[in-house]
Amino acid sequence: MRNHILCFTIILSVFCLHSPAQANCALGIAQNPALATQFDMGSNQSIIYTITNSNTAPDAGRSITVLRFRMTGACSGAGCTNTVFRTGAGAQTCPAGWNLTSTTTTTVTCTAAAAANYITQGNSNAFTLNFTMGRSSADRNETLRDIRATYSGGNCSNTGSTRFTVNTPGSWTLKSLSITLFQTTDCAGTPISALTSGNNFCVVMTVKNNSSVTQNGIVSNPTNPPSGANISKTGTVTQGYISTTNNPNPLNLAVGASGTITFRYSTVGTDEGTIQFVNLNARTGATVTSSNANSNILTVSRLTVGIAVKGPVAGNPKCVFSGDTATFTMTVTNNTGAAVNNVKPSALNGFGTATIGAFTGPTPSACIASIANGGTGTFIWTATVTGTPPPKRTFWVEGTVNYNMTAGCASGGTTSVTGKSDITEDVDGYTVVPAPATTYENSTNKELTGTFTNYGCADINSVAIAIPGGWTYGGDSYSFIDPTGLAIETWVPSGTVTFTADAPGNRIAASSNRAGEFHLVFSQTPSATGANTFNVVITDASATPNITTVPTTVTVNAFDNSIPGSGNYTLPKVWRESY
Repeated sequence: MRNHILCFTIILSVFCLHSPAQANCALGIAQNPALATQFDMGSNQSIIYTITNSNTAPDAGRSITVLRFRMTGACSGAGCTNTVFRTGAGAQTCPAGWNLTSTTTTTVTCTAAAAANYITQGNSNAFTLNFTMGRSSADRNETLRDIRATYSGGNCSNTGSTRFTVNTPGSWTLKSLSITLFQTTDCAGTPISALTSGNNFCVVMTVKNNSSVTQNGIVSNPTNPPSGANISKTGTVTQGYISTTNNPNPLNLAVGASGTITFRYSTVGTDEGTIQFVNLNARTGATVTSSNANSNILTVSRLTVGIAVKGPVAGNPKCVFSGDTATFTMTVTNNTGAAVNNVKPSALNGFGTATIGAFTGPTPSACIASIANGGTGTFIWTATVTGTPPPKRTFWVEGTVNYNMTAGCASGGTTSVTGKSDITEDVDGYTVVPAPATTYENSTNKELTGTFTNYGCADINSVAIAIPGGWTYGGDSYSFIDPTGLAIETWVPSGTVTFTADAPGNRIAASSNRAGEFHLVFSQTPSATGANTFNVVITDASATPNITTVPTTVTVNAFDNSIPGSGNYTLPKVWRESY
């Protein structure tokens, strides 16, 4: 009888240990951006996971000490590539008080630095994961593989271990196509945000194929041409549909290629209002699509004010690097039915995350005596624009025009019309991050890696690295380039030391801010301590190349071999095989 009671007691104990009703170690997981957010295939993205310790008794006293995030590392279909965690210097970080203890393309692990940094019951911490999104032949839905927490204070009651895992948390959708620009133009290629009544305009949808295969027969969706709920208007804009033009035609796009869908419309001379094309996407079939996009707002009126922004770069006026002088041209177009007299602009006002210096102008005059019906007049200003990435800094300007003022534009005027930059411009540039950023005097076989990110206006074609005095370059160097999300090692170094793309398709792309790594091995570091500047000269692939120098600092510290790997210490392996 005693044996029977003892057996029953043991069985009951095991049942209680694994009962789902006692799920005492638990995680709360919130994703930002929201669940099911749409991302472009091949793009670099950051997703924030806020982790809450949701333990209940008897495990309420256990704290989270380690968090591991995993991706599946697998995909299927023609040309499919995995979504991976970004790797390399600075690619992943953990929140303050937590250390990055492991990172691969499929795993990121963060460990609390001290007990004071543990996530206690009811509290949260936010972890940012940086991804390069995968590619496939059609749209696909993804999640993380899992998130695993390790707890302090012994085993969890519901798992029998110190760990608790949530499978397939989070969610997002990878889109095969993207709309990279959705802009109204004058039908001759110039972007516009204002149109004089009675003229034609075009709306151009630029579509890029981010998938892993060629996509054929791409169209605008849900209406082609746009109509009904996909056109938003104020006032009266009589948009008369004229034609649709695809380039190429039909709109068949190879991997990484872009094309355009152009809709042409007319207006009538009495139109006064605004028009915008909204909630449109590009697609071919039901499973190869882009995210929805809206065009800019086009103002249609009888007297219009437009402002064009140009940089100083010949052949690519939309390139504006930090420190460049930009030109702002305000064009006033009169279609009121009669001449307008004594036309005067206000001062321009700058907006955005870039810094616009003092405006010089307007020229050739601050007052136009008369603009005939159907005619135009221009005012021109210049200003220096600054702003360094990341992220790209943007700017635009606005100004107003008064007309029918007193002689010489001294006063009066009955009407004020506002003009705005035709597009929101950005400030171009590059970032160079050295790794390590510090080293030690008289070290041997020291490898330095520079990670170059392209925030410019054209693809990077070559990189020249000027080596400062005291550094002995051993002639060993190599590159690791991510031109379009597919890593390659084809840039060939020459001289001391210039890397050049071996083919146009292997350049460091400006789209999606692509990056490349350049590795140099030095047989000897300087014998003197202090900051050393490597002047990095970047040449892009513009018709008239932009050549930009980015000073990059590496600090040489005094001799210290107390910490292996951080002082005068050489690892016994071939550097080329260690990346």
